[in-house]
Amino acid sequence: MIVIVSEKISYELKKILIQHLLEVKCDVFIGNLSSSMRRSLCDLIQKDVEICQKTRSVTIIWNYKNEQKFKIKRYGNGRKLKKIIDLDGILLFAK
Repeated sequence: MIVIVSEKISYELKKILIQHLLEVKCDVFIGNLSSSMRRSLCDLIQKDVEICQKTRSVTIIWNYKNEQKFKIKRYGNGRKLKKIIDLDGILLFAK
């Protein structure tokens, strides 16, 4: 399972995400992907967000074999992003 929450991404990237995932709400995508497909999407997302880091941001959450049962990866510096802190494998959001 993967969840992608995006902010102000390009139309081209949104088209790719819609091809592989279900858009349940504006700019929120969910679905099941293989790990290789997830890595490919992460590379595309990173390239898209690097074009305009000040306004674009993407948060990716996927299932993982750790204590929390998920991992989080963020790209960009969009508005209201909280910092993620890793405390011995447990991810927390800073205020």
